[in-house]
Amino acid sequence: MSSLFIRSLCCTVHHDHIFFSLFMNSIKLSLLAAFLFLSVVGAASASAIDSSAIPNPADIGRIKPEEKMLRSRPKAQARAKEAGGLPSVQAPEGAEHIRFILKDIHITGTTIFSQKELEPLFADYRTTEISLKTAYDIAHKITKHYQNAGYFLSVAYLPDQEISDGTIKMQVVEGYIADVHMPKSLASYSLISSYVHNITQQRPLRAKTLESLLLLINDLPGLSAKGTLSELNDAHDGGVELTIETSEEQGTGLVSFDNYSSRFLGPHQGTLSYTDSFIPFHQTNISGLMSAPTDKLKFFSLGHNIAITPDITFEFAGNHTQAAPGFTLKPFEIDSTANFLSGSFRYQFLRQREQNLALRVNLDMRNTTTESLNTEIAQDHIRALRLAAEYDMIDHWDGYTIINAQFSQGIGGLGSTPEGDTKLSRQQASPDFSKIELSVTRIQALSDQWSFIISAASQIASDPLYSAEEFGYGGQGFGRAFDASEIIGDSGVLGSLELRYSEWKEPKPVGFEPYVFYDMGRIWNKDSGQPARESGSSIGFGVRATTEFNMSGNLGIAFPVNRDVVTPIYGDKNNHPRLLLEITHSF
Repeated sequence: MSSLFIRSLCCTVHHDHIFFSLFMNSIKLSLLAAFLFLSVVGAASASAIDSSAIPNPADIGRIKPEEKMLRSRPKAQARAKEAGGLPSVQAPEGAEHIRFILKDIHITGTTIFSQKELEPLFADYRTTEISLKTAYDIAHKITKHYQNAGYFLSVAYLPDQEISDGTIKMQVVEGYIADVHMPKSLASYSLISSYVHNITQQRPLRAKTLESLLLLINDLPGLSAKGTLSELNDAHDGGVELTIETSEEQGTGLVSFDNYSSRFLGPHQGTLSYTDSFIPFHQTNISGLMSAPTDKLKFFSLGHNIAITPDITFEFAGNHTQAAPGFTLKPFEIDSTANFLSGSFRYQFLRQREQNLALRVNLDMRNTTTESLNTEIAQDHIRALRLAAEYDMIDHWDGYTIINAQFSQGIGGLGSTPEGDTKLSRQQASPDFSKIELSVTRIQALSDQWSFIISAASQIASDPLYSAEEFGYGGQGFGRAFDASEIIGDSGVLGSLELRYSEWKEPKPVGFEPYVFYDMGRIWNKDSGQPARESGSSIGFGVRATTEFNMSGNLGIAFPVNRDVVTPIYGDKNNHPRLLLEITHSF
């Protein structure tokens, strides 16, 4: 009995031991499986994001708040005012009753046009009977001939004389600036005094020369200038006096809020910009941009211009960008930074009311770094030399045209990332790339109420480019239904057309300007890892508002046409329209 009990107990203990062992083994296997699962998931999370997988709108190389699609019109439209008078060409009373046979006209005082060049203006009157008034009309024709050639201070007139044999003496006074009066603060700077001295040496004076001088002085940072012409009492050879008056310009700035950013970096963002001349003939711009909430994007820039002469400016600028994209990229803890430095010389080759031409040479550097989960996944160091031309023109068709062209040459040195580096933003990018950019914008008035603006831009590249150098479609310039740089490529072409109605534009106290638009873009890639060709287009409408208290705004809606939006800023419908909102206050 006891033996049976002991045997039974032993069996029970043995079975319990086996059960306990199996139970513990199952726990160990479960823990091991869980550990392996977490290890695999953790490894997958750490390696899931590759630099090429970051959407273009969140790519640090494509985040460039400093870029503007349209250059503002020249600020100065200066014109010299005339005071006093030059010799009159008005015929005296009763001149139409004094008649004679015209034999010839002897013209003196001309240095620009010869007697032979002026003869066609009166050849038809020779050997015919004319009145004294007709002789004054001929003098007016000669004056007009000078003015049409730009010599606006030159005048032809009949001096006191006795006409006995039908030969008229006609005098031409070729006007010039004999003296210049300007504030001592302006005259003390050699860059101004030398330029003013040159204008007194031009005889006769052309209108465009004076116009250019006043515009260039007016362009100097911190100054607003105007000129007045008056006759000198003791000048009998056409000399006039130029008085230049200047006033200090106050600093200007703006604050804006919009939803133009992507869902990864916003979409809401605020901007603050201030420009002032803290040092004579220097201009400083300070700008900042921040996403709302502020943890996604921060941008700060500083630019400074120095006037070397009225037509040559040295400009240097730098900016810093810090981005931590959210939304679907948040789990990857992406942290990106970009630093940009630039130095350039700008030469104002042509400065007039109707047209302007500036040439620029620029050397810049851009360093971008992207990390994911504290691991560096991309790095670009770009060095480039750029040559650019900027031209704008106002024509007699009530239109304004802007043309910008730029050639960029990458530099394989000066700290640039070498070709083939494993952390390049684009694996086949070449540090010594070459590319040409061209943009054309035309603002055309159709009537007092209607106008349109048409824009086109293109880029051609010789090699695969870094992300920051690629050509993009999407954003407020071209592709308003899409995020900025929705599609990018090495080469491309963009177009946009906007029709505006300005009947209600004047603020009383609020003015409105409705508009409709259409845009399109197509890009091409040389990099084998990218789509060879992509395109997009959008259409939409909206209204801009202006107020008497320096507030303005834009409310619009844009519809994607031939492709879906990759990441809608609101909701999850890729084919839904995009709401556009901007509020700006200038001060």
